[in-house]
Amino acid sequence: MRHTAIALMLALGGHAAQAEVRASLTYIEPTGVASTTDVIPMWVRLALAPDSDSVSLTTTTDSAYLDWYCEDGGFSDCTADGPSVEALPSPYVVRPHFGKDSWFELTQRPAFVLNAGESIDLHIVNLTPRSGSVSAGFYQHQQVGLSLYAAPQPENETAFVPEPLFSVRTSCATAPDACVFSRNVVTAVPELGTLGLGTLGGIGLLGLTALRRRATT
Repeated sequence: MRHTAIALMLALGGHAAQAEVRASLTYIEPTGVASTTDVIPMWVRLALAPDSDSVSLTTTTDSAYLDWYCEDGGFSDCTADGPSVEALPSPYVVRPHFGKDSWFELTQRPAFVLNAGESIDLHIVNLTPRSGSVSAGFYQHQQVGLSLYAAPQPENETAFVPEPLFSVRTSCATAPDACVFSRNVVTAVPELGTLGLGTLGGIGLLGLTALRRRATT
């Protein structure tokens, strides 16, 4: 497994490190079925333990990161950007979600507080078929993470802050039933209603043909 931080730094609210924050991150709808042309939204639930300190964001200039842990053979194995030029592109493109209910939208609010025992659902990425369609099969992804890093000080804007203000990732140790995101991708089939209309149309056509034959005999 390789870790790639999708470096999408945005202005957001933050404060000093919150050492006593006890948070968990789990997938919402971790399993399901999708068609070969579906764009698959990935949602996670960020929750604080009952004995955790709160997470409060205020107006500063920190940076939000979506941490994507690459896996060979998954939705997106990062081979398109990896060291192997010969590697085939992964079937899905990981497109971070920036709109309503996203990690980035949340962290840009003027003020946000998540208290102990509370949770919030976040739409983090859309898994988009790279060529408009993918091969049918089973796809999965195990680990994602969310983190906040402090902005560099004005006198040293190139300095990297190694310790995040806040960081959480999915973990099978804490949530074995919601730590892997997977979809059984199947070839799209006609809807039942459309199939029925097609069948009835075929019967009507056969009936019309029979009437024409009778009229000419």
